[in-house]
Amino acid sequence: MWIGTFGGGLDLAVKGKNGYTFRHFLNKSFGQRRTRAIMEDKNGWMWIGNSDGVSVFHPDSLIANSTNYLTYNYNNETTQQ
Repeated sequence: MWIGTFGGGLDLAVKGKNGYTFRHFLNKSFGQRRTRAIMEDKNGWMWIGNSDGVSVFHPDSLIANSTNYLTYNYNNETTQQ
């Protein structure tokens, strides 16, 4: 389950034997840590709106490497992390 926070970035809640553990993503900058919207498209890609712009990733790719996402915003149009 993906959880957007307004100060801690994006979290992935992983269910284990004794409850949930949390993996943290998109928390490198102040703007990234402020998640505003989460959406999954029909191809399984996640679109995360935050104060830095829109970050896009495929969940399997991000879980394997926390830098596998693209960020789109007004200042830089597209950046690959």
